[in-house]
Amino acid sequence: MEWKFFKTLDILRQAFGQYRWHISALIILGVLSGMLESFGVTALIPLFSLIVQNGTESNDFFSRTVVQVFTYLPFSYSLKSLLALIVSLFLFRAVVIVVFNYLRARIYTSYMIRTMDELLRKIFKASWPYLLRQKLGYAELTLTRDVRQGSDLLKVLGQAILVFTSLVIYIAVAVKISLPIALITAFAGGIFLVLLGPLRKAIKAVGAETAPLEKEISYFLNEYTLGIKAVKSAAVEKEVFRKGIGYFRDFKRLLVRSMVIQSLGISAIQPLSIIFISGVFLFWYARSDFKLGAFLALIYLIQKIFVYIEAGQGALHSINEKIPYVENVINFKEALSQNVEEKEKGIAFDFFSRIVFKNINFSYDLRLPILRDVNFTLERGKTLGLIGPSGAGKTSLADLLLRLFVPSSGEILIDGVNIGKVDLGEWRRKIGYVSQDMFLLNDTIENNIRFYNPLLTAEKARQAARLANIYDFAMSLPAGFDTVVGERGIMLSAGQRQRVVLARILAREPEILIMDEATSALDNESELLIEKAIRALRGKITVFIIAHRLSTVMNTDRILALDNGTIMEEGEPAELLKNKESYFYRMYNIKEEHKKMISNK
Repeated sequence: MEWKFFKTLDILRQAFGQYRWHISALIILGVLSGMLESFGVTALIPLFSLIVQNGTESNDFFSRTVVQVFTYLPFSYSLKSLLALIVSLFLFRAVVIVVFNYLRARIYTSYMIRTMDELLRKIFKASWPYLLRQKLGYAELTLTRDVRQGSDLLKVLGQAILVFTSLVIYIAVAVKISLPIALITAFAGGIFLVLLGPLRKAIKAVGAETAPLEKEISYFLNEYTLGIKAVKSAAVEKEVFRKGIGYFRDFKRLLVRSMVIQSLGISAIQPLSIIFISGVFLFWYARSDFKLGAFLALIYLIQKIFVYIEAGQGALHSINEKIPYVENVINFKEALSQNVEEKEKGIAFDFFSRIVFKNINFSYDLRLPILRDVNFTLERGKTLGLIGPSGAGKTSLADLLLRLFVPSSGEILIDGVNIGKVDLGEWRRKIGYVSQDMFLLNDTIENNIRFYNPLLTAEKARQAARLANIYDFAMSLPAGFDTVVGERGIMLSAGQRQRVVLARILAREPEILIMDEATSALDNESELLIEKAIRALRGKITVFIIAHRLSTVMNTDRILALDNGTIMEEGEPAELLKNKESYFYRMYNIKEEHKKMISNK
């Protein structure tokens, strides 16, 4: 129990430690609010005495104190002036509450925006291997829901400060009116909070289950929203729906449990307070020192004490419910910090001669090698083709060249310098990457080519479109380059999307272009247009083409054949076709024989 309490305090410290002075100000305002209200309440005692006793002053402690206060005020003690003082105290308290809520709102929004900024920055700085391991939607949900819940917790903490500071002051005033009754009230409230301890534990347990379940639901929705076409074409809607309903029912069960647990504690307080007040009246009325004014004030105080106990119980429930979300944010932030992509300032990018892959070994998992002792050279201004069966490690080579991964052993050299020494940002700006997965913004064709580059002029964007053979198509549209392509480019064909992406890359004027299966999903006409664009770049930039289709690499300067993580052959396309033992020859002739079989049928 004690360990969990200190763990919760540590979580709160890590999450909100930077707001300690703001929270201190909230505590001061909370104390001031409680003092103003309690003084206003105690001033009711002489007020009631004046009314009940027809203007005769009472001789109790609070009446004497209030009369003493009037000696420092510019007006005399009377029923009207006392009433004005009470109203003024409550008005001043209202102003304090407004300031309190303003400061709490500032802290709430500051934490939310600052944490979202920090997480987003860390996500973009995180290493590619770490990001690959994250489930779809997890980062998004942490960034939005978990951070928002953390902000709500900060808001609840502010409310708890106001509640508990007022509670302490009210108990202190009640003690001054009647020590026995105040002690009994405090004892009863403490017993009540202890008895509700299991409910707080239950709420925290529900929160610990709800936080990961919400992420699973988010992952499920993201995954199947993207794959809805595959679901429909396979006619498995019912099965997918059944899985989703299972998640939703679990979520409903947790929400109902949370609401019931919270209502149990809150609903019990009001009847208990009425019973307690009735008992106090019976106890005190039979005593000789019974005073109606003091009793009415005490009743008000006891009622407020129980109201604050109820509010405090609700605050504790909310804190326990939201702690798991804050812990998720802290853990995610730490994980991102431990998986930062190394971006120390390196040397300038200079490419004059060649890039050499030297004795490269690579593995995502040390038990499963992907590349083994790979050696080849990528010469400046040349076009190199890479072929091989699926799973041979072709994309892994591209990822190593992009420096998304680091070789397990060996090194990649650019003009004799390890590429790890070159500034990473400049390295990636000098390399253009076009993959089979075409990422387009739901924006205009021009903005998709510009792709967050405000310095790229409209003329340069159109020039890149010409190089990518997409200019004529864009100009044929009613809105031209201002045509919106839709979500993920849905308004365009696959070939058109790919050429827009190619134009985006060419607009950056890269020195190296990587085409990773960029034409594998395209029709023949679109493939020819892409190939035409690449041929036009020949000699101007260095091109590394990874392809399944042999036609895509027929016009390269050299071809590498990769199988089982090893380079099995290398040479010019024409030379490899002459060698009947070569992999390239076998794959080429399998294709030709297949064509003959089809034509014979």
